Amino acid sequence: MALFAAVVVPSHRPARPPHGPTWRERCRVACYRHLALYLRAKTTLRERRIADARNQRIGAFVRSVVTIVVVGPFRLLRSLLSTGSDVAVEMLPPARRDPAKARVSTLTRDPEFAKAAERFTATADGATPIAGQHEESRGAKAA
Repeated sequence: MALFAAVVVPSHRPARPPHGPTWRERCRVACYRHLALYLRAKTTLRERRIADARNQRIGAFVRSVVTIVVVGPFRLLRSLLSTGSDVAVEMLPPARRDPAKARVSTLTRDPEFAKAAERFTATADGATPIAGQHEESRGAKAA
């Protein structure tokens, strides 16, 4: 039956013979047979974990120092400049007149603008513009 299962259902792991010790059993046996080697391996792993933790602490310290010493002044300068520009804008005197209002009042008094406005409302209502009107406006642009 085991041979049939191995042929029909392929396994991703290599087949282990049904007899012989497992890995955990071999590790326990090796621990008792070579106690010094086992203890040295455990000590090496512990030392490696301690060194990794120390390196992480040193890296975090260096990152914080670089952030404070190098990046901090730039952040402070940026915040001061943005605050200063806001204060400068608030100190400006208010605008006395809107220049667009003066231009609108001048254009409404202009007779050519009144004609153009009438043509615009006529075309906006759906009426087709007269051919002479187009020529008249083109001549005004060229002049």
